[in-house]
Formats: sequence, C-alpha cells, structure tokens
Amino acid sequence: MIFWLFDEAFEWIFDLDVFLPGINPYSDLHINRNQYNRCPQSGPSKSERDIVPYGTAFIDCEGNAWKYDFGGAWTYHGFRQEGNMSYRRRDPNNPNQGFQCVYDPMGQRVTTVPYMDSYDYYAPSLFSPLKIYIHRKYDVNPNYPENPDITEEYCSCSE
Repeated sequence: MIFWLFDEAFEWIFDLDVFLPGINPYSDLHINRNQYNRCPQSGPSKSERDIVPYGTAFIDCEGNAWKYDFGGAWTYHGFRQEGNMSYRRRDPNNPNQGFQCVYDPMGQRVTTVPYMDSYDYYAPSLFSPLKIYIHRKYDVNPNYPENPDITEEYCSCSE
C-alpha cells in the first residue's frame, strides 16, 4: 500500500520519461526485455527452501548466488495463490539491472502469465522508494501477457 503512495508522489515530482528516456514502457525494448533474462531451468523445491530473509537463497549450477524476493513473490508472482517463490540476482554486465526467476513449489520455472519472471532494467531496492517506483513503472507496468517466454534457461540446479 505504501508503494502506491510513493508512486503518486514521485509521479507528481518527477517526469521520469525525461530523466530516463532509454526505456519507454510501451517500446519493443520493454516488451521484449526477457531476451536479457537468464534463469536456471529449475530452482529449489518448496521442501528445499531454506528461507532466510535477505540472505542467499541458493547457488545455481554456474555458482551464481540468488536472493529471495519476498515482495515480488507475495505481490506479483503467486506466492499466496500458488506457493511460487521469486529470486533475484544482479546482472554482472549491467550493475543496476538484474535477473528475476520464479519457481513453483516443485522447483519448476514459471513461464506463463500472470506469475512469470522478468528482466529488470531498474532493479528494485527494499530501502529505496525511488528505485521501487522506477522498477514498478518501467519493469512491472505495463505487463504484456501475449508475449512468449524468451528467457534464456541454463542447467538445472540439481545437476
């Protein structure tokens, strides 16, 4: 609820389309942003989840550390409805951007709307209302359900 109040305030204060002209939420670059997303084919199952808020959730088969995304899972990715869990890590080639992967309780990647993952042009930060606002405006809204999943999958975490 508080994020929507920040949205209203930031919308009034900033015209972010002027400050951040590179990503128009209606452009092909936004719509096809998952071409940059990378996720392991599978993640931890519900029984394997060792939930430590703000800690490392799991290490994938390439040695990348993923963190829990409780806010994203709860709000957008079906944690309450389906038991899905969302994970994030920074894109090493673009430090302010990042990967997001969503897995069902069996550890299988969620690849369909409304709960699928997405690449973040502006990775959110729990302690920055402005970053959350920018993320919501440019990465979350609007979502395009007709797009196929074009996330690059790599080895399974169980390998």
